[in-house]
Amino acid sequence: MSGMLIEVLENEQKNNNKTLKNLYKISFMTGVNIKYKTGFKDPVKLVNLFLITISLLGLCAQYCLVWHNRREPFTESADAICTANQAWISIFKLIYLVFVQHEFYDLLHAAIDGNLLYDLGIFDLDL
Repeated sequence: MSGMLIEVLENEQKNNNKTLKNLYKISFMTGVNIKYKTGFKDPVKLVNLFLITISLLGLCAQYCLVWHNRREPFTESADAICTANQAWISIFKLIYLVFVQHEFYDLLHAAIDGNLLYDLGIFDLDL
């Protein structure tokens, strides 16, 4: 009986690892490395800071375009304004992820270990 239980648990662990592998890839593509606990000098954070800097430089170019076309009809600068707003959203997201990345790691590993369920008291059997 215990051999079957161990086999079932190992199969479930393999299935969970497949799902986690996809989650690690997706999070890495969004700029968060939740596979390992990271410090401030993590390469992903440095890339995020580089992207923030480049985006801010791009915003300067967008606003210069709007400034030089201020006497033209609004349609001339509408595209630049929309692109600048998208860049601001991306910059805020990257800044948020730089400072909150370790919390994603802690939350994921608390869920993997089952600590979240134990803290909720689901397994308390006070009958």
